[in-house]
Amino acid sequence: MEPARIGMEQAWDLRPTATEVVVAVLDTGVDLNHPDLRPNLLVDQGYDFVNDTPVPHDGESHGTAVAGIIGALGNNRDGIAGIAWRIKILPIKALNAQGRGSDGAWSRPSSTPSTTARRSSTSVRPMVATQPRSR
Repeated sequence: MEPARIGMEQAWDLRPTATEVVVAVLDTGVDLNHPDLRPNLLVDQGYDFVNDTPVPHDGESHGTAVAGIIGALGNNRDGIAGIAWRIKILPIKALNAQGRGSDGAWSRPSSTPSTTARRSSTSVRPMVATQPRSR
């Protein structure tokens, strides 16, 4: 059985960038120094809801992998190419290393995703959610 293909080569020929698009990655955080992600990260606007800090660094790597699939730089002969090479990624650490998060973390009024979106003049539209992995 041949693996499924999504036809990204054809899509990249049409439009490999969308710099006006912001994708919030709500996961275990994102490696803020990853060379294929760093140029696309909105580091100063991300948040770590697990530890209640402004630094959503990924200590587990799942969120970094998700962010890479979505928006790693492409055509640079390094690592992988994301679906969109030049977009903005808003890193949000909402899950711990076990893939679990607290609903209570989202109720903090001073640091909600909508506050972050207002600061960056970005509209937030939820698109995809992943379920915690079983271990």
